[in-house]
Amino acid sequence: MTDGHAKEDKKMTKGRLISAALCFITFFIVVNLLDIRLQENISPKCLLRHFTGWYCPGCGGTRALRNLLGGNVLISIIWHPVVIAASCLAWTYLLSFSLSCISRGKILQIKPRLWHFYAIICIILMSFVIKNLLLQGFGISTEVLVEKIQSFLYNVKQ
Repeated sequence: MTDGHAKEDKKMTKGRLISAALCFITFFIVVNLLDIRLQENISPKCLLRHFTGWYCPGCGGTRALRNLLGGNVLISIIWHPVVIAASCLAWTYLLSFSLSCISRGKILQIKPRLWHFYAIICIILMSFVIKNLLLQGFGISTEVLVEKIQSFLYNVKQ
């Protein structure tokens, strides 16, 4: 492949990534401006929770994403903190990539590192352990915790 083809492929890849980022940002803005509510039961029931009574490492992820898109950051963190962490990393990468493209490389792009992946895995495992300790050790389910915090926040607003 010649040097001209490599530069052309790199420009096409950057254009596609920028287009994807703009589509994602537009989706987020439209969801929030139109106050679109995602369906409550958008995903199938968790089989691990159904058969064992234990939360799986991914339990609450869909509800966390739905609450994050609705602007309820605290409730999103309670459902599953990895959604916030992954979102922050993704936005950081997209922003730095966009700024790097706009500045034509004068602003350095932040790239994913291996420790970012390990941090996400640690957050997932810590959430799994804490949720199951609360559920099995103290009988506190995430659903009950979310309801209590929502009622507390509602009373504070009044």
